[in-house]
Amino acid sequence: MAEIKSTLDLVMERTRDLSLSEEEKAAQQKEAFEKRLQGLLQQYADQALNPKSFQQERDALESEYRIHDPGSIVQAVGERIDPSGDNRRWLDLLAALVPQVVSDLETLLTEHRNQGHAIEVEAMARSARMLSQQHAISGAAVLSNTEKDQQFRDQRDRLENRTRTRIKEMLHRAQNQEASSQ
Repeated sequence: MAEIKSTLDLVMERTRDLSLSEEEKAAQQKEAFEKRLQGLLQQYADQALNPKSFQQERDALESEYRIHDPGSIVQAVGERIDPSGDNRRWLDLLAALVPQVVSDLETLLTEHRNQGHAIEVEAMARSARMLSQQHAISGAAVLSNTEKDQQFRDQRDRLENRTRTRIKEMLHRAQNQEASSQ
């Protein structure tokens, strides 16, 4: 009686002589490295690793995968920086990786917070004026809901995008300087 083959058997039979090219192997290895790096960064974010232990784990990861790409590590850290949030841990890690950029980043993040505050104050004043003019509502008890103000949200989003772009540019420049000095 004839044997009925499963789909998996058919696929395995047809692909048994296929193998990955060197480029495909390198791409898979790079992808696995990136995933493990993101895992290390998450452990660092969860405070399971300090900067020194992160570097030790990163070194072990680089030797395991035989990949040395400090640029991808710095970029991955840069992507985790939240311009409106607390970035002390990420700045501490960057100080260990590319110390020359940390003070400029701190200045940029301070500027971002100041500009964000100014945008919020402006939106609150605009909302208070609108309430006063349209509904004759005024006083110290009136609180503006800036999140409902589309103009405020648009300005805040533009500021955040601009700051994120500048962070990426700063880190890219720092990597290029580091690479050229080696």
